[in-house]
Amino acid sequence: PVFNAAQMITVQVEYLTFEGGSGVRFVSQYGQAAWPINNSDLFYAYQGFTNDGLYLISAILPVSHPSLPADGDAFIGDEYDAFINAFETYLLDVESELALESPMSFFPQLTDLDAMMESMQIETP
Repeated sequence: PVFNAAQMITVQVEYLTFEGGSGVRFVSQYGQAAWPINNSDLFYAYQGFTNDGLYLISAILPVSHPSLPADGDAFIGDEYDAFINAFETYLLDVESELALESPMSFFPQLTDLDAMMESMQIETP
């Protein structure tokens, strides 16, 4: 996806095919500053191409995970300074944690979203 922000994490990467093409799905969050990974900003992304390479297939859908805060307002005041100082370690820790989680522990379940992507049927002229 194209956002005016940096990709903060990428987890749960899987290759998926659909009738007429294929692509990759992942869970991510983008941001312009040090900000907690949270359920308001987390999303499922699918990026693929038709078999002939002529068409891009892109889907961005909100997802959440019970281990994450509802929004990014989790750290304020002095806590925010400590958060910024350990930000790179924090991102690696969250990425590691979410990478080990079952795809079914997300909401909606990643497997359900995968099934939707795999059900696409693209016929090119």
